[in-house]
Amino acid sequence: MLVFAIAFMLLLVPAAFSTFNDYVSVQVVDMLGRPVQNATVFVTYQRDSLRGLQTISQLSDALGMASFTIENVEIVEGEVDKTVTIRVLYGYKGARREIEVYQHPSSIIIQTELYLLKVKVTDQRRAPLLSRVSAGNFTGYANANGDVAFLVPPGDTTIIADFSNGQQVKSITVRGDTSEDIIFPVYNPIVKLMDDTGEPVKGYVTLLDRIDEADELGMAKFKDYVGPTAVFTAQSKGFKQTARADLSEGTNIIIFFDMHPPEISNIIVERLGDRYARVRAMVAESGIYGSGMGELSDVYVDYVSGSRHGRETMYMDSNSIYEAELDVGLADSLSYIVYAIDNAGNRNSVAGSAVLVILDTNSTSPGIIGGNLGSVGMPLPIVLGGVVVLAAVAIGAYLYLTREKAQL
Repeated sequence: MLVFAIAFMLLLVPAAFSTFNDYVSVQVVDMLGRPVQNATVFVTYQRDSLRGLQTISQLSDALGMASFTIENVEIVEGEVDKTVTIRVLYGYKGARREIEVYQHPSSIIIQTELYLLKVKVTDQRRAPLLSRVSAGNFTGYANANGDVAFLVPPGDTTIIADFSNGQQVKSITVRGDTSEDIIFPVYNPIVKLMDDTGEPVKGYVTLLDRIDEADELGMAKFKDYVGPTAVFTAQSKGFKQTARADLSEGTNIIIFFDMHPPEISNIIVERLGDRYARVRAMVAESGIYGSGMGELSDVYVDYVSGSRHGRETMYMDSNSIYEAELDVGLADSLSYIVYAIDNAGNRNSVAGSAVLVILDTNSTSPGIIGGNLGSVGMPLPIVLGGVVVLAAVAIGAYLYLTREKAQL
């Protein structure tokens, strides 16, 4: 009996429902009546008395249009709430409107407080750039002409444009339709690698996260670098060099590598009294580094004189001339090796020897200057100092005494 009663009631329920459909078309426009695309349109209505409110949403199309079908189902006819709430959200800017479904026009226009912001992105020569641009919480990409447009609410807006390795940030206040220009300083630097003799060398050049291989002409090229300051790191044959450039002053950059050792020449040894000797040498870099000033990291001499030996740093006395005083005591000979190291780590050395003669304990006249014994560098001529005078006096005295003895 109970089952029969339930079945009978189910047969009667559909007849108690009153159902109707309505259609709502919404067009979203800005303050000047232009369609707003990709606005989110929300429609809220009462499905029926039991289930309460229901919200459906849709994005507006290129014409700013969004269309909805509203279905109302009510158990007791006449109790249908025909109020529909329409809400529009674009970015963080919204608009709200309430209507009665049986009174609405075929198309409802909802105006939002938005204005057109046009952004043009170019380089310093006004060439368009394909940049990623954001305005507020809206993001777009510049077209082939460098143009991108946004609908933004009034008030303060921050424009951020990204291109290659650069970013431009610009703050503006929107009071209506406006246009803004974003300009990037863009350069196409060319880097040439050369050794210290001016010959091109192959290698690699790094600029930020980019790397390019220098060809047989030593050339490496980069495109669309946002400057003007650029720091290049170049490597070739185990050598590394860093160069900073202001690209606004020129985009052709030359990076030199110091690949050759310093040159050592004109070594002179002088006796200084009865204890010390002085070693002098010309030491200079070759090629473009040949100024002799500031490129050498270390110049020193190792020596052996009798029972004494040691190492002395050679200091610059004048341009390219380095010297050191050695504690040789009363020794009559000196063997030495002069070393020179440049800032790139290139080394050179020249070995030699000299005969040291003391005229008297108070004399500071030089002794005999020795030649070059090393295989590096050109052999040096023997230069005679005060000992030559001593030898001449001795020979003259010998001849005089011989003549006097013969006369006797």
